[in-house]
This record gives sequence, C-alpha cells and structure tokens, in this order.
Amino acid sequence: MAIYTYVYMMANFGFETHGIRTIAQQVSNNFISGILVLRLVYVSISLAVIILLNTFILPKFNSLLMLQSASLLLLPFNVQYIFRGLNKAKYDGLSRTIQAGLFFLLVYSILETDKILLLPVLWFIASAATLLSFYILMTKMVSYTFTVPSFSSIKTILRDSFPVGIASALILLYLNFDTILLGFYVDNASLGFYSAAFKIYYFGYSFLTLYYIAFLPSLSKKDDDRYDMIRNSYIRLLFLLASVLVLIGIFLSEYVILFLFGEHYHEANPVMMILFFSLAAACINFAFMNPLQAIGKDALFNRILAFRTVFFVLFCFIMIPTYGIMGAAYSTFIAEIVTIPVSAYFLKNASTRHV
Repeated sequence: MAIYTYVYMMANFGFETHGIRTIAQQVSNNFISGILVLRLVYVSISLAVIILLNTFILPKFNSLLMLQSASLLLLPFNVQYIFRGLNKAKYDGLSRTIQAGLFFLLVYSILETDKILLLPVLWFIASAATLLSFYILMTKMVSYTFTVPSFSSIKTILRDSFPVGIASALILLYLNFDTILLGFYVDNASLGFYSAAFKIYYFGYSFLTLYYIAFLPSLSKKDDDRYDMIRNSYIRLLFLLASVLVLIGIFLSEYVILFLFGEHYHEANPVMMILFFSLAAACINFAFMNPLQAIGKDALFNRILAFRTVFFVLFCFIMIPTYGIMGAAYSTFIAEIVTIPVSAYFLKNASTRHV
C-alpha cells in the first residue's frame, strides 16, 4: 500500500488541483480530454515501473501489489476534480460514499474467508462501478465529448500541473519522513505508539486538505468581487479550528488515544498532545499558504513547502536519535511553527501586489 500510494501520486502528478482551478474558471472539452490522455500515459508508465519493481527488485513477487495497482487503470475516469471545480461538491461526496459503501458490502460478503487477494479485486469492482457511472453523469452535466487534445494543450497542462505535483511530493515526504527515520532508531513498540498517534494526526491533516479542496474553486477566483470576503472567512475558520485543537491537545489528547487504541497505548499520550499542537499550527499555515496555490502562485507555495520540509528533515536528524518518538513529534511541531511567519509574509506580499 505504501508503494501504491507513491505510485498513485506520480500517476496523478498535479492534475487534480490544477484541474479544479482551471474548471472553476472555464469548462473546456479540450482541457478535460487533455487530463484524461495525460493520466492514461502516466498510468501506463507507472504500471510498467511497478511490474519492473515487482519482478526484479522486490525480494518476493507481490501479487497483492499487482492487483492493487490494477485500479490505476481507472484513474483517467476519476472526474471528481470537475465536480469540485464546478462547486458541485455534493456529487464528489456522493461518489466517495457510494464507492466506500459498495466496497464495504463486497468485503462483508467475504468476511468469513481468508482470501486476502480478493480485497483489491473488490476495490476495483467498487471503484469501476462508481467512477464510470459518475463519468457518464459528468458528460451529461457539462455536455462533454472526448476530443483529441492539441499538442499545445497537452504542453500547457503539463507545464501548469508540474509545480502542483512537486508540492504533492514535498507534502508526502513531510508526512512520512519521521516515521521512516524512527524505524532506524527506536524499537517496534515505540514505533507502534508513534504510528497510533500519527494516524489521528494524519486524519486531521487529511480533513484540512478536504476543507481546502471545498474552498478551492472560490479561492481561485481572485477577480470575483467576493474574493476577499471568501478568503477571510477561510482564514478565520482555520484560526478558530486551531484554537479548538489546542484545547483538545491540552485537555483531551489522553482520552482520544486511549479511546481509539486502548490503555496499552498510554505511552503515546505525550506524542498525541504535541501532534495536536502541530495540527493547530498546520491550520494557521493552511490559512496562509493555500490561498497562494489557489490563485496560481505555485512558485511561492512551493518555496514555503520546501522551507518547511528542509527544516523538518534537518530537525528529524537532530531530534530523533536523541529523543526518539518525542523528537519526531517536536520536529513536526517546530517545523510548522517556524513556517507560520514565512507563509504569512508571502501571503501578505502577494496580496499587496494583487491590490
């Protein structure tokens, strides 16, 4: 699944966010077809890499990885970015709910067996039924018909999607590096405690991403008369959420970790508290950073991400060998804190230029 996650990101290298921003401005058959063709090309390359990796590098041929990777073939027909760009998030939510619900029912039907290789097959079936149905719905909604995209259109999409893809790669590194490095310095039990707390942190981080995606179509319309009001609402809500997360970290972090993982995970409590503070700081960074990406300031956005990632990796090497899982948690928190003034400065600077 870890390998598949990285490969999925490479096969969808920046197309999702760039697609939302573009569709929010104007729906174009040529653009949608260009995304579809590029995804087909990237998926083909990614599958070839997985086959070579599985055959010649991995110590044992992994059938589960191959079956899971087959779902990449459905990626070109994932049109959730179009629904988001059109500000019709209800269709995106409905698609995800149906896909997850159908998968749950299919898994429930084989629960009494030990056929683990059926899981990715069932996921493929649930995904295909859902994605293809909503693809057809999209063609009716925007009167879309496939057209062979021009070379200039393909070139433009590649150029504009690349910085977004780089941003995704930096975020993925930021979210995984500490856990990878911990594997070299702590025992399995300590790594398990950190992973438990980090799963809760990651869920919160993913929620922030979905929150941003919901605002993205409106945040990308910088010429809209209501733009300043929308952006300020986005920022205020994130600051409010940051305050709530700080209070949860202080008063409820122990109860959260024990409720979700049990009393044996009490050693994860101090880690959980620091990660709640980190998530609160991430809210503030989301408030300042993401509007830059929304209006196409990808270079500025990536500078902030690169600053945060380099600082984070450096602190991981300093803190983890000495302080273990607490060092990893503090590295995340410190990286978010030192990034706040940088992201605030860039947003203010970009806003001043815009005015």
